[in-house]
Amino acid sequence: MNSGKNISFLFLLVLLLLFNGCKSKTTTPQENIKIYKKALKNDPENAEAYFHLGTAYLELKRYRKATDSLRDAVRLNQEYSEAHRNLGVALYHQKHYSEALELLKKAFALDPSDTDALISIGGVYIAMGKPKTAIRHLEPAMKRKISLARTHNLMGVAYEKLGQNKKAIRHWREAIKQYPRFVEAHNNLGVVYEKLGRRDRAVHQYEEALKVKPDDPVAQYNLGVVFAKEKKYSKALEHWLKSKNVEPRDPLLLANLGWVYEKLKRRDKAIEEYKQSIKADPFDPHIHFILGGLVALEGNHTEAIESYRKTINLDQGYTEAYYRAGMLYDNIQDGRSAITNAIIAEALYRNQNNTKMTSKANKNLELFLRKYQLQREDFADITIPVPPTENTEEKKS
Repeated sequence: MNSGKNISFLFLLVLLLLFNGCKSKTTTPQENIKIYKKALKNDPENAEAYFHLGTAYLELKRYRKATDSLRDAVRLNQEYSEAHRNLGVALYHQKHYSEALELLKKAFALDPSDTDALISIGGVYIAMGKPKTAIRHLEPAMKRKISLARTHNLMGVAYEKLGQNKKAIRHWREAIKQYPRFVEAHNNLGVVYEKLGRRDRAVHQYEEALKVKPDDPVAQYNLGVVFAKEKKYSKALEHWLKSKNVEPRDPLLLANLGWVYEKLKRRDKAIEEYKQSIKADPFDPHIHFILGGLVALEGNHTEAIESYRKTINLDQGYTEAYYRAGMLYDNIQDGRSAITNAIIAEALYRNQNNTKMTSKANKNLELFLRKYQLQREDFADITIPVPPTENTEEKKS
């Protein structure tokens, strides 16, 4: 039994939303946190102090802390446009896109000269899968000629999402022309070059990003994907571990590390990374499924069954999880559970017109029924899950 389906490799595009914090040339974010916490002890209703405290947390990517402080700033001063904007950015990073969009729009309504808020609105629309709407907000921002490099970067992402790669490349090149040390634009340009089969150009862009920022996790991650696709697993591992040093809780990265450790026949490390991925994001049924296969190979049948149960709880149509769970329940002599899962697997495979696997599931089922001296009729109350119908209609922006 192998661990199952492969990981799908995704190159990472980088959005860059903007926030202002009136950065001090003499104090660090950590020092500002101490300063404004002290200020709030003396004056707990100081909106300005909450704003600067939240912005310091935002600079450190401590988004929940930033959200708490910035909410207080907005509560105390509902006309505080910058606080609305920075709160929107903090929520964006936590994937609360609808609320982020509402706050950024409020910030722009309070201060129509705030180009950064307008640009960030475009970024949120991209994250929401609405690139056309994003472009409609980014085009007027470009005319203001403020933060041009970042605006071109977002325009590039929007056009890439629309499949217009030539326009995306043009915007990213312009972003780099405006700001040659623009790491995110180099990364994004590399992604599209790789997508177009221009491997060497892609690698060059990732390397340019790393010249500017040697520990950039996205460039390291994307280089790892290039090498993984070329089956250069040790090189992929090298780059992904460097990415992990900076982003130790990224679930996609951790899952890919699990995959590459499998390829390098280091099952114990693979299991460790998949478990970390699940800890970071417990809602991906595929990673639970892969983990189930690996721990089963280690002989941990009860733990493997638990992984398959979690897979099924997250995706009731995950047919192979029922099939494998049925065999494992038989291994621990739980006949009724083995038969239940075999019945469901057989029915789902039949609904998928998968003749080969329907036959295999049926053979398992007949074997279990004989072994445990039970009849199909004893399981007449089983409900066969109906997988949701996939909506293939393209959403309009």
